[in-house]
Amino acid sequence: SACAAGNSCVVELTASDTVVTDTITVTIAVTDANDQTPTYTAGTTTFAVVEGSTASIDSFAITDTDTTGTLACAESGSDADDFACAISSGTLTVTWSATPDYDSPADSDTDNVYTYTITVSDGPNSAASTTYTVTVTNLEITIASGQTGSVAEDASAGAAVMTVSITNGPATTMAFTTGNDDGVFAISAAGAITIASTTNLDYETTTSYTLGVVAYDAITSDVESVTISIDDANDQTPTYTAGSTTVSIAEGSTAAIDSFTITDTDTVGALACAESGNDADDFSCAISGSTLTVSWSATPDYDVATDSDTDNVYAYTITVGDGANNAASTTYAVTVTDTNDQAPVWTTSATANVAEGATAVATMAATDSDTADSGGLTYSITTDDPGTGTQFSVAGTALTIAAQDYETPACGSASNSLTCVVVLAATDAGSTHST
Repeated sequence: SACAAGNSCVVELTASDTVVTDTITVTIAVTDANDQTPTYTAGTTTFAVVEGSTASIDSFAITDTDTTGTLACAESGSDADDFACAISSGTLTVTWSATPDYDSPADSDTDNVYTYTITVSDGPNSAASTTYTVTVTNLEITIASGQTGSVAEDASAGAAVMTVSITNGPATTMAFTTGNDDGVFAISAAGAITIASTTNLDYETTTSYTLGVVAYDAITSDVESVTISIDDANDQTPTYTAGSTTVSIAEGSTAAIDSFTITDTDTVGALACAESGNDADDFSCAISGSTLTVSWSATPDYDVATDSDTDNVYAYTITVGDGANNAASTTYAVTVTDTNDQAPVWTTSATANVAEGATAVATMAATDSDTADSGGLTYSITTDDPGTGTQFSVAGTALTIAAQDYETPACGSASNSLTCVVVLAATDAGSTHST
């Protein structure tokens, strides 16, 4: 019969002769022998793993009812070197020796199908072997979404723009699917986008491109859009239409010589006005926003000309630029014209002696530098002498007096003075007079 629990058996023995009997109890310990074969249940043995995976191939518990013996895992198969089998506390784990790479297969026939066999034993007893067939699959190549780049419109052919980022590469080929109809860009298999042609690279025409990009590897492909912004360069010459460049302006005018709008399609560069010409100091050129205004530095005076040759014809040149590009220069010829702004200045003496009985007093004369008065002035009496009767008269430039009698003076307020006083006016064409 089976021994009692506790892996030991107890037997009572009796020895006797014809007279005496003796009894002894014997306990026999039963020791384990390594006679049981380990058992386990493996997981799936035929499956696929995506390249780059670091997950274990299988893991399971081993059962061995023997208390002796050491569990071990023997490896075999054409691809045994690509795996590792380890046992810890009765649990067996199968892992990769190195991270699998679809593009660099390490299996014996480099077809990405790995064959691997394990045999579990406890020394003398081996369980049935388990063979795994593991297929490594390719990760799908992926282009990261939302990628952007930029390039200046004045970039040279071959200039780098950006590199398209991909994962699970490398790609065997990359190409544009849309957006590059004008042939500005080129792309390499590594995703480097460069300038292929500068013919159509123009910020003023196209400010950005949305390019469809496809990446291929041996099996998979992916398509994404990338956006490339074109940065403006200061490559456009400002344009404008000046007003009249040959003008006449009356002295004293404070009106602008000219004012016009400048057009510059560049978004970079600062508009400026360079001044030149013999009379540049007499003018001022200012730009506010995109409006240029030419004005006088000081109010022009015909009678005190400040142009270089003092002939009241001012020569002035402006050149509009944006820092890199200059428009054609514009030269103004500005003639300052005279106005009737000067009062006559008397040159006739304010005193005269007249013999009694004579009538001629003086020939009146005054100067006036205004051009309008070149034809002469008009002379008149403003206030006659208060003596009896009309004492003085004017005819053209001649001032005469009624014949006087020295012995009977008739001038003055009492009509008894030999000193006669008359107030005269010299009047110019602008009705400006001097007394």
